[in-house]
This record gives sequence, structure tokens and C-alpha cells, in this order.
Amino acid sequence: MATTSAAARHLDTVITHWPDLYGILGTRTPATWPPAARMSEFITSLAELDTATAEATRARARYLRTQERDPGQIGASDPPLRIALLDVMHPLESGLLRMADAVAQAVQRPAYTASTGRGWTDPIHREMSMLAVRDAADPQRWRPDLLRTRNAVAAATWLRARAEGHPGPVRPLPEELRRHLTTVARSAAAAVDRALDLADRTAQLVRPCPLCGGRIDVQGGGGVDPTARCRRCGHTWATPPATTE
Repeated sequence: MATTSAAARHLDTVITHWPDLYGILGTRTPATWPPAARMSEFITSLAELDTATAEATRARARYLRTQERDPGQIGASDPPLRIALLDVMHPLESGLLRMADAVAQAVQRPAYTASTGRGWTDPIHREMSMLAVRDAADPQRWRPDLLRTRNAVAAATWLRARAEGHPGPVRPLPEELRRHLTTVARSAAAAVDRALDLADRTAQLVRPCPLCGGRIDVQGGGGVDPTARCRRCGHTWATPPATTE
């Protein structure tokens, strides 16, 4: 059974999750780690505040939500798109497109051409002309001038086919170019992982353990809610469930 190359695995991450990046592009939830939206409640839980204090915190949160201005009102407002995410997506896509252009220039043969001087009356010339049209339109051919291929998914898909040695109007990748493609693909997948919080992460809280004063590590990522554990006493806290109040 053939094994998938490292470059192909990394490119699969880009291909699979690029639509997810677009899906969260218009949201206003910050992509910070640890998750800032719920870390105040998380830190509050470390101190094991009593019910009255917790209720006061929730009441203040409700009040602040009532003060949020409607985005339709006149005045300054947050941008409709998450600029930080765009700052990730734009160079990532540009890098994949440059890589596809470079690989195509190195390994893709030019499309067949047929002289137009003899017209369509010659059956052999007609067949050669049709062959040239089909070769130019081969879906395995990278077309830098084609608008629909100038996107991250199209570039990653084409590069994946090259990494796996799929048939097409190309020669096999030279080893040096294959290594470079693997590096680019790994970097692209890591950027997607960070943007979507797919990878496991660890962070250290500034606040010490309320039980022993030790350092607290927060672990999470990979779609899992973060948990905190004191290095000294080993006490563990789980992220409180999100409230709907």
C-alpha cells in the first residue's frame, strides 16, 4: 500500500480546513490563546469565589452586554472581518500560489501547439488541433493565468497531486524541489492549525495557584476546552461551561 507523503498530509490540512477559515472570517470572536472569551470565568473559578460574588460577576457581564452599541449606529465600529485572520490567510495563499507557479515552471511541459495556417480541411491537422486544445485544457495542468485556479485550495490540490506523483503533463519532482514543497506545505498547515486552534497548546497563567502559590499551566487546543493544572500541588481546574445569560 502506497504511503501518503509528508507534503501531501500537510496540504490535506490546508485543503480540508481552508473553508473553515472563511467560515470564521466574518465573526468577531478573537482567536487568542488561552481563549480570552472565557478565561475571566476560568480564573475566577481558581479563587473559588462564593455564590454572591459569582452572581455579581454575571450581573456585570449582563450589564456590559446591554451597553454594547448596535453595529448599525453611527460612529466607529469594529471591522466586519477579522483582520488578524486575513493577515494569516493572505500570505498563506500567496505562498501556495507562488509555490504552484514555481513547480509548474520547473516540471510542467508546455501545451502542444498546432499551426493554424492549413485550416480544418486537413483531417490530420484537425486532429492535431483538437489534441492541442485538449492538452491545454488538461485539468492536471497548472494555469497561472486562469482566475479560478488563483486560490489556496486550487494551488494546494495541484501541489498535492505533484507531491504524490499523479499523472499529468509533468515530470517527477526533483528531490530538492520536493523537499522545498514539503517545507512550504508544513508551514502552511501550521498556520491553519494556529488560526483554527487545531493543535494542542500549553500556556502559563500569570496568576499563581490559590492553594499553594505554584505555577499554573493551561492545556488545550485541538477543539478541546482548556484545563489548568498546578505544577506544585497538582490541583486541576476545568473550564466552566459557557453561560447563555
